[in-house]
Amino acid sequence: MTPNTLTLDQILENLLDEINANYTFVSKIDGKEPNFLRMVSVFKKGMGKLENFSYEIKGSPCENVLSKDICIYPSQAAQKFPEDEMLVEEGVQGYIGVPLFSVFDGSIIGVFGALYFEPIDEKISKERAEFLETLSPRVEFEMDRRNIANELAENNSIFNAISNQTTEGITVADQEGNYLFVNKAFCQMSGYSEEELLRMRVFDMKAKNQPQQSFYDSKEKYEGIAIRVNLQRKDGTEYLSEIIGDNIEVDGKKVVLGTIRDISEKAAYEKKIVHLNRELEQKVDERTKELEESLQMKQMLLNEVTHRVKNNLQVISSILNIQQNTSKNKETKQVCMETANRIQSMALIHEILYKSNTFSQVTFRDYVDSLIHYLKDAFGVMGLIDIINEVEDFILPIDEATCCGMITSEVVTNAIKYAFDESQEYRQIIISLRKDGQRFSLEIRDNGMGLPEGFDYNESPTLGLQLVESLVGQINGEFDLNNDSGLVVSIQFESLGDKVSSEQNVSFNN
Repeated sequence: MTPNTLTLDQILENLLDEINANYTFVSKIDGKEPNFLRMVSVFKKGMGKLENFSYEIKGSPCENVLSKDICIYPSQAAQKFPEDEMLVEEGVQGYIGVPLFSVFDGSIIGVFGALYFEPIDEKISKERAEFLETLSPRVEFEMDRRNIANELAENNSIFNAISNQTTEGITVADQEGNYLFVNKAFCQMSGYSEEELLRMRVFDMKAKNQPQQSFYDSKEKYEGIAIRVNLQRKDGTEYLSEIIGDNIEVDGKKVVLGTIRDISEKAAYEKKIVHLNRELEQKVDERTKELEESLQMKQMLLNEVTHRVKNNLQVISSILNIQQNTSKNKETKQVCMETANRIQSMALIHEILYKSNTFSQVTFRDYVDSLIHYLKDAFGVMGLIDIINEVEDFILPIDEATCCGMITSEVVTNAIKYAFDESQEYRQIIISLRKDGQRFSLEIRDNGMGLPEGFDYNESPTLGLQLVESLVGQINGEFDLNNDSGLVVSIQFESLGDKVSSEQNVSFNN
């Protein structure tokens, strides 16, 4: 086992042989008597674990350690500290002590050390002190975990009684996801013992391919709101859970209270209900006399499909963003970012469809507002580039809105990345959509450097321009690139789109 999975007693017991010590110990400042240190755990070679005891700080080498310094006395430790009864009685020669700090507030909480009956070589003693220092973070965590667990046990007897009676899993974890408390129901749910879980982290319970972000979302973004997470039992089987995370304080230390419910059966019933609803839709379609009920069912299902398509596109976009952040390859990061932006431009269409409760047409101005906000945030140009929406209030069929949206995303993305010289102070991009008869004109212009002399987009191998040309073709349109105090991209196409009526003139950007 690695130090991260060992208990405090196991670490100290193993240390006896690893650093050839006669004593290994961890002591902490006594909360009731601050002039004394109380042994949390102490081991002696040949005798195993000893009973814990307290000793006075003054006159012991620990007094120097508590000044936040590592203390090493290769020889004559007992002679140097004659007031320390234990050192004198045992005839201790070598002493190594490392300070321990709280992982919550950085305050000093105790000493981690080793004692030797024989003098130690000075070089070896320094190496062993460094080794103890590498283990100290795990020891510090274990001490804080014990303190919180003891406080929960001592001060929350009613909480413990209730938590062990409920059928829902209840856990307490620190801000890094280390379990500090688990109830009986969660042990039964996960298949792990309490002792095993208290050496684990929240992330160890996640099923394969389950994003780790859910823990941080539950305590920050969705605090107090149930989220669904796939977890994995000790035997490897997976189950769907519903988790609510709440931030609480225990003696001034922030921890996360989790409530976990196994909803595998509920999810199975939901899946069955979806299946039955689809069968019902087929039967309703066969009976024209029940047309009104059939239309209502289709509306509900289409709403759900749109919502799921939007969510699935956002999940794919998030996965690409994760890949972008973790990849070290510059080209891979660029491809991931561009692909994520293209997917997001489609997801925004479905978001507006879902919010507007219409499924065949889109208010394009609202869509452009959402797209501008997303691209500014994605490229971190809030306040750096002024992106102006001059699109008139038109509704477009969904296929034309999707193509125009992706064209706008490609052109604006290209302008953000390449249009402006670093020395340019005011940077502007204007998006407009106007109509003359049945012919629409979509224009994206910037005040940047424009196209280089002799540039021919027909010979450009870039995916962005190829994609724009393909999208323009899908709406049977024409497009052109010109320099006019910057680059102007113009797309003309015919459409049955029209002005938003007074009944439709509602903003969907909530």
